[in-house]
Amino acid sequence: MADKNRPKRSAESEEQRRNDAGRRRRGAADSIRNIGRIPPIANIERRQSCRLDLEKFILTYAGEGKDPFSDDHKRVIKRIENCILNGGRFVEAVYRGFGKSTISNIAAVWALIYAHRRFIPLVRANSDLASDGIDAIKSILETDLLVADFPEICFPVQELEGITQRAHGQMYEPAEGEPTLTKMKWGADCIVFPSTDGAFDDVGNWHENLAAGAVLLAAGITSSKLRGMNKRREDGIFLRPDFAIIDDPQDEESAASPQQIAKRLNIIKKAILKSAGHKKGMAVIMPCTVIQKDDLVDQLLDPKKNPAWQGERIPFVRKWADKNDDLWMEEYRHIRTTHDPDDPDDYLRARKEATAFYSAHREEMDAGMITSWQYCFLADEDEISANQHAYNALIDDGPEVFASEFQNEPFLPPEEEGQLTRETVVVHITGMARNEIPTSCEKLTAFIDVQHAVLYYTVCAYTSRFDCYVVDYGCFPEQNKISFALRDVTKTLQGQFPGTGQEGAWRAGFESLCEKLCTREYIRDDGAAMRLNRGFIDSGEGNATQTVYDFCRQSKWGGIFMASRGKGVTAASIPFCDYKRHPGDRVSKHNWRIPSATGRAGGGRFVLYDTNFWKTFTRSRWNTSLGDKGCLYLFGINKNAPVGAKVNHSMFIDQMVSEYSVRTEGRGRTVDEWQMRPNNENHLWDCLVGCMVAASEQGVELGEGGGGSAGRPSTLDARARLSRLGNVRKVGLR
Repeated sequence: MADKNRPKRSAESEEQRRNDAGRRRRGAADSIRNIGRIPPIANIERRQSCRLDLEKFILTYAGEGKDPFSDDHKRVIKRIENCILNGGRFVEAVYRGFGKSTISNIAAVWALIYAHRRFIPLVRANSDLASDGIDAIKSILETDLLVADFPEICFPVQELEGITQRAHGQMYEPAEGEPTLTKMKWGADCIVFPSTDGAFDDVGNWHENLAAGAVLLAAGITSSKLRGMNKRREDGIFLRPDFAIIDDPQDEESAASPQQIAKRLNIIKKAILKSAGHKKGMAVIMPCTVIQKDDLVDQLLDPKKNPAWQGERIPFVRKWADKNDDLWMEEYRHIRTTHDPDDPDDYLRARKEATAFYSAHREEMDAGMITSWQYCFLADEDEISANQHAYNALIDDGPEVFASEFQNEPFLPPEEEGQLTRETVVVHITGMARNEIPTSCEKLTAFIDVQHAVLYYTVCAYTSRFDCYVVDYGCFPEQNKISFALRDVTKTLQGQFPGTGQEGAWRAGFESLCEKLCTREYIRDDGAAMRLNRGFIDSGEGNATQTVYDFCRQSKWGGIFMASRGKGVTAASIPFCDYKRHPGDRVSKHNWRIPSATGRAGGGRFVLYDTNFWKTFTRSRWNTSLGDKGCLYLFGINKNAPVGAKVNHSMFIDQMVSEYSVRTEGRGRTVDEWQMRPNNENHLWDCLVGCMVAASEQGVELGEGGGGSAGRPSTLDARARLSRLGNVRKVGLR
């Protein structure tokens, strides 16, 4: 309640009160904004001793409480140091727990505060992880010893007291003149170092702030921020990136997707490596882990594929113990894995007894074993050495996990053993140009794969002995991209034929693409012109089926193109040869048939083929040695490009290896049943398989003595797979 006896304030006194309060607020704000003079450098000798020595810098300013470095750590740190000082591209595949991210973050600080580098993008698999890296670097810049020895950079950081907003408008008192802005930025994804003038050392000498305005930018590898990276300093000078840290640029999903692998490699090679411009080289380090065979990291580690990159794989175990078979994988393993599953405490009992057994026989069990870092073990789980940690992981998680997470040499999954590989396809690329055909070819076939937005197609030429030449493939409408996923297409059938519905867009697309394929003359080496003998259009299931049937029955190209449908005949199913033949059916011994159209709803004839058989057959063509009967060949020269320019087949090859087969048995038969790999696309693979069926329908036969094999992919048992770990002929499961 207001006090009625309290005297009223005059208008003049009220205004004075507000002015006084404003002055107090401004004074308080100014006292926070103005951090005063930069303190002197605490120990200039210590600071200068680390200027060209990254390992010493880490041990001096961030080594307290840390385990000693291994020889592998020292080598990796030296590589990073060389890269920062001299440039280059380095990829270091190390096991998790090695400390690769911590080392990289400290290296970024070292590079910037000594002005070895001026603009560092910190790139990770996604933006959240990249921001985590920025947070870690902020913590490093706030450490007491770094603040003491680099006050011109770290004192303004310390004065923020963790409040990001204080960076805006922060001021300091220079050696001469009025208080001025530090011009620091302290964001979640960007740090700009304070532009102080410098600091005196402990003996009175002046040291200019060479790191003023240096930039650290965090971004996910697919972020648009990586395009056109530059920063304009307050003095008008533009900074471009000169050193990038690409820290674990992939995750489990992207490592399994050829499209995402290709996309990220493209970003690295273009958006990142070329971001420095053409007048200054871009240095890059990539601390990472191989997730699976042929992923992004695995490809960069291959000197044949990427000779400009230097790198190594650092395994956790370099040599297994002499007593691997008996003491470790029999007695120790038995003790550790024998416990009562119904007793929650019995697992702990087994674990402790296993450690006690190891302690009692440690000298004998350690003999001959070499691990890369003796301090890497789980002390809080009763482990007492890195050797024990390695065997616990091998026993608990199995050889596949150990090969990937500890050795950086992941196994191919069992279903991948013996499958078609990219390397095999690459071997079959020829010096022939697109649409060129050898003189020996007699038949020409095509296949169209139907998707809602686009049509994929492939054209192949065949000799009488089933030598196959892929002479053309593509997408309609043409995308003007080398490699793309279906979800990324920008030119669609509906866009090509505006005003049509889905069925109308398909029909118009069939007319345009079939006219292109049927009217083109393919010139053989002897000058003879060839035209398409047979084409199939995949009628599939659902909305497209009737549109395909109607087109093939009504179009002027119906004499060449037929509707087709693939069916995976499993080992447990009735094979095509055992189907009951009806009047008018055309049945082939090669697992395709053309059922009679009589009385069938929709009308029109179509070819039905066993996809399992024909995919296995097509893989055998790729696996056939060059020159042998039934070999597959892929054109390699682009006539429309500069002389000798090779075609980029990355998307085609990715789709050739988009599926794998699993051998099954049933009804007394053995069949390779085909399945899609996750995150892959198989449209061009389906097209190539369909071309093979069309060639068979046109009378082309492999006959006896054909090269290659349609047999099952080989698999490895547990002992054989374990033998791929280090010197591991001894590491077998009992």
